Amino acid sequence: MASAPLELYRTALATRRRLVADEALEWADDMSATDRGTLHFRRSGGWECVANLSDEPRPLPAGELLLSSAPVTGEQLPPWTTVWLHTTR
Repeated sequence: MASAPLELYRTALATRRRLVADEALEWADDMSATDRGTLHFRRSGGWECVANLSDEPRPLPAGELLLSSAPVTGEQLPPWTTVWLHTTR
């Protein structure tokens, strides 16, 4: 049986191959969000990556959850969790 980190990595690679159109990246957060431990960027093709690098839950942007490093329920991004979202933006 494969380990959970290995499965997450394999899923991330397959998902990224399907989503990435080019290498363009746009930071979605201002510095105040980064100072609070949240990194958020957008990629072409309508997907976003949000990482909560803090000990507190943070608001989860709207979108279809594609990948998560930990279970996500509701509209909060748990501490120390990264998600990939598909958005209509």
